[in-house]
Amino acid sequence: MKVTVFNSKSEGMPTIFIHGALGDGSEWLLVVQELRKTKMDSPMHLLDLPGHGASEEEAAHSVEEYAKAVADYIAQNIGKPCLLVGHSMGGAISQMMALEHSSLTAGLVLVATGPKLLVAPEFLAMLPDRFQESIAFFRPAAFGPDTPELLVQMGVEVMAKCKPITAYWDFTSCDQFDVIQRLPEIKAPTIVLTGELDVLTPVRLGSKLKAIPGSEMRIINDMGHMLPIENPTAVSSAIVEAFGKL
Repeated sequence: MKVTVFNSKSEGMPTIFIHGALGDGSEWLLVVQELRKTKMDSPMHLLDLPGHGASEEEAAHSVEEYAKAVADYIAQNIGKPCLLVGHSMGGAISQMMALEHSSLTAGLVLVATGPKLLVAPEFLAMLPDRFQESIAFFRPAAFGPDTPELLVQMGVEVMAKCKPITAYWDFTSCDQFDVIQRLPEIKAPTIVLTGELDVLTPVRLGSKLKAIPGSEMRIINDMGHMLPIENPTAVSSAIVEAFGKL
């Protein structure tokens, strides 16, 4: 797994950023830019999950496998609990971390995600062989209608770099993910962010995460699914808030 670390000399609690399906660690760069203005005392680890970005390993075949890869990275390179910030599939991985690797999970910021991530069958059927068609299908659903075209292009460029077979396993993993019945087991302090106009992980789905004891939910007005790109200020504010609770 390839990892980029910002603020590496900080001695504060580390923050681990876990991207979504089709993504890589670069989807968090605008959020990190905002966080650096706050002088938050935390090393910030931007992961390229196996099979994504600059990582050379093959993609994992389940959310559980991705969580194990994240847990191994933290155990081998950090050795203490971290704040996990996960977007979409990364939010699913973060939930699995809190359930299966709780000793490494100090807190959660769950961005545009849910405890269950069903994927449209017609979209899944496009993968991996009709990858470009799948990107064209995914694009209008991923962003709010008023998102500036420059930001949309930024997100689409990241998606287009994904390997088709990785995209297949990402969305298969999402489609199989379901921890609704286990949410009360999560003990880590949790903040949930959901875009008001998100059609991929809508507010009604994000609201199910309120079953995590003590969790707090924020609905970000006029925003879609790609919150780290569409509204990095709101995401960074939630991270600072979560950091203050640890």
